[in-house]
Amino acid sequence: MAKLFGSLGLFGTVTGVVLFHVEFCLPFAIVLLRNFFSNTARNLIEAARMDGAKEWMIFRRVVLPIGKPAIASLTIF
Repeated sequence: MAKLFGSLGLFGTVTGVVLFHVEFCLPFAIVLLRNFFSNTARNLIEAARMDGAKEWMIFRRVVLPIGKPAIASLTIF
């Protein structure tokens, strides 16, 4: 990793630090959020669909409020 950042001229720069942290934290974020959202109560999503909600509205009004603890813990890490 250091050779790649050195050859790209990113070693010791703010951009390099940001890219490094994104590269190593992204897999953890994907696993954490995927596991949390896959356990979301399917009954709530089905009820929202039966009420006529589209996918974006289901995400914004049902899934996202339930997922705030997972997003908060990811933000802390």
